[in-house]
Amino acid sequence: MESNFQELPDYIDALIAKMEPAQRKELTRKIAKSLRASQAKRIRQQKAPDDSAFEKRKPQKAKREIKFIYQTGDEVRHLRSWRETKHYIIGFDRYRGNIRTFKKSRIIRTLFVNRGETTALLDRNRGDIRRRMFTGLIKSRWLKSKGDASEASVGFQGVASRVARVHHYGLKDKVNERGGEVDYPERQLLGITREELELIEEMTIAHLARGM
Repeated sequence: MESNFQELPDYIDALIAKMEPAQRKELTRKIAKSLRASQAKRIRQQKAPDDSAFEKRKPQKAKREIKFIYQTGDEVRHLRSWRETKHYIIGFDRYRGNIRTFKKSRIIRTLFVNRGETTALLDRNRGDIRRRMFTGLIKSRWLKSKGDASEASVGFQGVASRVARVHHYGLKDKVNERGGEVDYPERQLLGITREELELIEEMTIAHLARGM
């Protein structure tokens, strides 16, 4: 998924069209590199090109897990999706690969308990970093810029392109391989801003003046 920023004003296109191919290529590469940096910065700030904030990620339920030392052989048990009754704890035993039942009275020590708090609660303890979206997508490995004699473009490459497209257009996709499809809210990732238009104009005029 990429944007070649076709919404440039006609007068800028006209200025660029008057250049020799080598000049255009040099300029478009500089423009593309600058746009890549500004697009990544805006996405890091969780903002769309129109300066509106991205819709925040919905809090998700953490998986219920418990880990404890059991009396039989002093073994550590690790259960997922567990529940408890008055005398028993029942859940999926990660080590045995099936549903098992344990007596509470035979648990020597509990090592870890997660009763399904939302990730939003965890986020409050870890600051805003965990809540930010697309921090992986804007790495140099995935967000690329290129320029040639005909255009400047910035876009997501490889597997990141598919992920970006789902969020950019607000499409349906699976949360994971085993999960069902969900509707993702539209979060426009790529698009030119007013400040970037002014930057392109300044870069174009400066480039033309240098060649005179």
